[in-house]
Amino acid sequence: MLLGFVGEHEQGLLELSKGCSKLERLEMRGCFFTESEIAEAVLNLKSLKYIWVQGYKGTATGEKLLAMSRPFWNIEFTPPLMVTELDDMEESSGPQPAQILAYYSLAGRRTDNPESVILLSPHS
Repeated sequence: MLLGFVGEHEQGLLELSKGCSKLERLEMRGCFFTESEIAEAVLNLKSLKYIWVQGYKGTATGEKLLAMSRPFWNIEFTPPLMVTELDDMEESSGPQPAQILAYYSLAGRRTDNPESVILLSPHS
C-alpha cells in the first residue's frame, strides 16, 4: 500500500495498523508521524514484511525506531540531510527528508548501502 502526504494525527495510522493486520508492504511519503508512532504501527502489523517511509518527523539518530525491532527485521535509517545540487545554470540546496527502510531478511543485512545510511540494531 502506498500512502502519500497523509495523516495529521497518529490515531489514523494506528487504526490502519489495527484494521489491516494482513498488510505485507507499506510505503508512506510526506507524513506527519513521529518515529515512535511509526514503530507502534509496525508492531501492530504482524504480517508486514517491508516498510519505506520518506519525509516524516525524523530525529537525528533514529533511535526511537528500535522499538519496532523483531527477529530477522532489518532497519535502515537515513537522517535528514542538506543536499546541494548543481545544474547548468545555478547551484541550489535544500533539505532531504529522513527515510526509513525496514524489511525481513533471512539472509541478514545488505552490505551495499550508502554511507549516509545508518543500520539500526538493538544489539549495537
